[in-house]
Amino acid sequence: MKASLAMLPFLLLSSTAFAADIFPLEPELLAECVDQLGSKGIRLEYVYDVNPYYLRGDFDGDGKMDYVSQVVRRGSAASEAERELGLVFCLASGRSATVGPSLGLMPPDADPALFTSLWWEAVEQDSEEVKELKAGGDVVVMVWETASGAIYWNGDSYQWHWIVRP
Repeated sequence: MKASLAMLPFLLLSSTAFAADIFPLEPELLAECVDQLGSKGIRLEYVYDVNPYYLRGDFDGDGKMDYVSQVVRRGSAASEAERELGLVFCLASGRSATVGPSLGLMPPDADPALFTSLWWEAVEQDSEEVKELKAGGDVVVMVWETASGAIYWNGDSYQWHWIVRP
């Protein structure tokens, strides 16, 4: 029994390392994208309040896997007042887009705190719940207690669509 217990830390560490190799905590494409934006002066930090903190999907319709993450943009003083919530789309093509208050797209009549959803998912562009949008790729659906909305690529830019208005 003592030998089994002595092996427990080793087993936990090896299984964690194994899982991290298969399921990276931060996908390489996402990390490179955020680093690249950082070098342009756009300082982003991931929002870990929602699990998962990133989603995978083909958000621009090119047939390659892209990532989107909920982020906070910090101002130069990094004060709480300068904290801006948003999303960063990191595309397999190497392009990126940030959406949210003062990051680009903002839903009409929306509270900036809206960008931290209670629940979100990537939905295929031809699924029934978002088919009417005629999206150019997979759609990010964000859900809160009293509202839901979709962010999607229309071929030219990211768009916001209320599914249920607050």
